[in-house]
Amino acid sequence: MSSKYPGPEEEDYKPVILHEYFHVYQHGNLSIPELPDTDGDWRTSNRNVYFNGGEVQVPFLMEGGAEYMAQYRYSKEAGVDAGYLKRVMEYKAESIKPYFNTGKSLRELGYDEEFNSYDILTWFVAYLVHNTSEETFRIDFWTQIEDLGFEEAFKSNFGKSADEMIAEFDTWVAQPIDVLLEIIP
Repeated sequence: MSSKYPGPEEEDYKPVILHEYFHVYQHGNLSIPELPDTDGDWRTSNRNVYFNGGEVQVPFLMEGGAEYMAQYRYSKEAGVDAGYLKRVMEYKAESIKPYFNTGKSLRELGYDEEFNSYDILTWFVAYLVHNTSEETFRIDFWTQIEDLGFEEAFKSNFGKSADEMIAEFDTWVAQPIDVLLEIIP
């Protein structure tokens, strides 16, 4: 937490800490040794092999997962307004139209899109959790990636390949926001 904003006195600081901590959990489940012929930075190379078969860094489930789990867990804290998560997700829905305008798959979105790619990826994880459970995403999926590989762990836990689920999500997320918000606890 080296950034100037948000500061510890700001409410946004708490979900940011949870977001970063979920990355610790994710990396704890992805422990392959350094790959040959990489830039030597396992954080930006090896983890990506699990998600897209190459070393190109993409946010996909690393950032979508960290952001959804952070916002979800924070919304469960004592004293947090009951409508918090729905408000956050309604704001994140502003990324839906720009996402469709890119013509890219969720798996291809980068960190440098003209919109916040984390937001649409957060919606994807919300969709996964809604169709299975938080435990399936947080525990079962993440702890099986290393042993089964990404695609098999995804199919085993979510019942479809990642590309099939993305296609299903793309149809679902095109609905009005009030329909989308029905899945948010």
